[in-house]
Amino acid sequence: MVKFFTARLATMALNLLLTFIFVTSFPQIIGQFVHNDIKMVNTIETLIAQVLIIVLNYIFSKIFVFKKQGKNKNDSALSPIKTNLDQIILIQICFYFF
Repeated sequence: MVKFFTARLATMALNLLLTFIFVTSFPQIIGQFVHNDIKMVNTIETLIAQVLIIVLNYIFSKIFVFKKQGKNKNDSALSPIKTNLDQIILIQICFYFF
C-alpha cells in the first residue's frame, strides 16, 4: 500500500513540477507555438502532463505496486516474455509521444 501511495505522490509531484516549469516559469517554451496565449499554453501542458502521468502510473503499477508474489501453476513459460514485451511496448509508446 505504501508503494502505491508513493508512486501516486511521485506522479502528482511531477504534474506540479511540469506546471510550474511550463506555465509559470517558462511559458514561452510552449507559447511560441500558440502566439503566447496562456490558456493554450496551460491546455497543452495539461495534455502533455496527463499523458506522461498515465504512462508513468502504468509503469509504476506494473513494476513496483502489483508484482506477482509467486509462480502459479497456470502460468506458462511465456509469461516473462509477455511481461518484457509489455515493457518494451510501453517504452516505445513513451518515445513516440515524447
